[in-house]
Amino acid sequence: MERVMMKATKRLIAFGLLAALAALATFASPSPLSAQTMKAANFTYRYNLDSTDLIYCHVLGSGGSPFGSAMPGKATIKTVGSSLTVTENSSGTNPFDLIGVGDVLFVTLASGSVQKRVVSTRASASSITVDTVIDLTGGFSFRWLDTQCGTTDDDGWIETAGMTSKKLEFLLEQISGVVGGISIRLECRGDALGSLPVIVHPGDSAGATCSPGTLASEFCNFTTADAVDGRAMFAIPESILCGEARIGMKIVTSDAAEAAEANRERITSTLENAGIRQ
Repeated sequence: MERVMMKATKRLIAFGLLAALAALATFASPSPLSAQTMKAANFTYRYNLDSTDLIYCHVLGSGGSPFGSAMPGKATIKTVGSSLTVTENSSGTNPFDLIGVGDVLFVTLASGSVQKRVVSTRASASSITVDTVIDLTGGFSFRWLDTQCGTTDDDGWIETAGMTSKKLEFLLEQISGVVGGISIRLECRGDALGSLPVIVHPGDSAGATCSPGTLASEFCNFTTADAVDGRAMFAIPESILCGEARIGMKIVTSDAAEAAEANRERITSTLENAGIRQ
């Protein structure tokens, strides 16, 4: 009888210790709601805007997600010295089979430096040109992100549901030969089936502003490319129903011919979120 009582007492002590440890772990672990998890995605990266129609883009990684990591390239690539032209390293490997204009390439050089380049033109599955020169003599593997754009109600969305801080940034890095400037607007839509896009910035209210851009018919218009006059940041309040967000952009009147890189527009636009609800 005494032995049975001792075993029961030991079980109670063991259960007590486990409960105490569990309580301590719960106390020490932060609540999922308080975790400041950072999450970022791109609507565009150094994108060359040509459209006078309103267009929406997002940059996709693994799993077709704007938050996905860069995908491995099909085969190694090379250049002849420092060049804008990038080709297959071995004949017949077609490394650019899935690559298109506007896609983003990542190449890790022998020094460990990660170089980012945007596809300017695609001659074939074996040859492209990029936005700035690069030296890939000897051949290198690469990773890539897929830039997809369209003009419909379903294009360019990035999910924001559950995120407590939604910050969007637009940066006009380069503009050339554009008449009328570049106009942009920020749109949201809810999570329900059939939710339609709603303009949340700049909007058409009397108090709408676009600094440093110029307010023009529910758009913010930009004509200068730099980190001051060509850069705009927006924050979407939690009070606005926004399960997804996107940035629409267009050239107002026309764009001149683009014979060289200096003649192209370069636009980077991002979504960054802190305080994601778990």
